[in-house]
Amino acid sequence: IGPDSNLYVASVVGIEIAVMDKENGDISERLGQDMQVKGPDDLVFGPDGSLYWTNILVGEVGRMAPDGTVTTQFVAPGVNPIGFNEEGRLFVALCFLGDGLYELDPNLVEPPRPVIVATEANPFPLGFLNAFDFGPDGRIYGPLYAAGLVVSVDVDRMGDPASDPFADGSVQVVSGGYTTPAATKFDSEGMLTVLDQTGEVFKVDITTGASTLFATLDTGLDNLVFDEDGSLYVTSAEQGWVGELLASGELRFISSGGMIGPQGLAFLGGEGNEDKLFVADQYNIRQLDQNTGEIEN
Repeated sequence: IGPDSNLYVASVVGIEIAVMDKENGDISERLGQDMQVKGPDDLVFGPDGSLYWTNILVGEVGRMAPDGTVTTQFVAPGVNPIGFNEEGRLFVALCFLGDGLYELDPNLVEPPRPVIVATEANPFPLGFLNAFDFGPDGRIYGPLYAAGLVVSVDVDRMGDPASDPFADGSVQVVSGGYTTPAATKFDSEGMLTVLDQTGEVFKVDITTGASTLFATLDTGLDNLVFDEDGSLYVTSAEQGWVGELLASGELRFISSGGMIGPQGLAFLGGEGNEDKLFVADQYNIRQLDQNTGEIEN
């Protein structure tokens, strides 16, 4: 959510950040490669209103100041989740193309400070920490995509960043049993919401680790954010939709989505029957009505 109360939606495949009205899905602006947006995976607004994003493939973090000035800093390929703590400190993690956790200078001038780093002996010290949030205790609470866990991380851990963070206690397991957890965010009451790419949305009590299924949506859930009034907004990486997840567990579509990265095309059918059009669409094969474009399967 931006200072203008709009949704800012990062699209890796679309190579852009879309500025979207959270009521009707209208897109008022698209920030693209001319703004150094090069496949953004996650984004956050800083205390001064600056917009930060992570270009996962090229390994850069971008910053657009309130006056429109854009700066970038190279961290490492795979730089993905990004977030500020209450003190205004900025952190990013590597996910998919790398593994680890770093603190950044919010001005993107000083070199990144390694908090947890991969080594040849331990190439996956975390297990792909994805979209995270800071808890009331100042620790990061986030999902380990490859491990099916939600963990908390001490960002001020002492000692060698290359040491095993699970063994020294700087990473602690909060809850488990997930398939591919992708994102976590706290609501105003301190309850943690967890998205699993299975389509399941969980509520987690971080004091007990108890996890409760709240809703089941489409597969490919990617990220979420709470508005100031407590409204919860969710995105799907596979289906391309943006929606508001209501307190009832029902989803109100804001932007209905559809094909996100159409590539190969093929017709299939028999004599006397109208051929069916099939499209390879990044994560899915879709069957379309060739006359109307309706997705049939």
